[in-house]
Amino acid sequence: FERQYGKSRQEVFDSPIPIQTQVDALCAFNEECEGVVLRNIEQSEESIWVAAYAFTRTRIAAALVRAHGRGVRVEVKMDANQAEYPGAQKLIEWLRSEGIPVTLIHVAGEYSAMHNKFMVFDMGRVVAGSYNFTTVAQVSNWENLIWADSPDMAEQYKQAWDAIVSDEVAEPKGEPAEKKEEKKPAAE
Repeated sequence: FERQYGKSRQEVFDSPIPIQTQVDALCAFNEECEGVVLRNIEQSEESIWVAAYAFTRTRIAAALVRAHGRGVRVEVKMDANQAEYPGAQKLIEWLRSEGIPVTLIHVAGEYSAMHNKFMVFDMGRVVAGSYNFTTVAQVSNWENLIWADSPDMAEQYKQAWDAIVSDEVAEPKGEPAEKKEEKKPAAE
């Protein structure tokens, strides 16, 4: 938050950090993670806000497309560097072709990233953890995910989602704009 606003999260949102609330929570590990994500997507009726460091898992994307088709508002923010992988490019193209906005987040700094991995459902439930929305995470990694049924936590995560914006505008691949020269008409 300080990167974006020059102030702490608490100053920007005037909210208590950390929040203390009653929650119904579930922990999932490894292959259990995808099921938790899919169930929450399927139960959503109004909105799904996705923050994804990496996203290549077509089962999750397909569930988001189905939710969008039911009239659920779905929006995705994803790390721009991770979006360069072929599997991610195909998935992003598909989501966008189905009308789901996907915003790629460019973070300044060689080793910096938009490293969040969470979803907010209907402003009442949250899933968050180490689990990337990828096939490698699903079948190969040691992963964790926490699901919380809490409007208070959902509001905090949605504020965090809103604050995720690019630090810089990246030039399209190729020659930077300032190096391009205008073509002059040939001398006659």
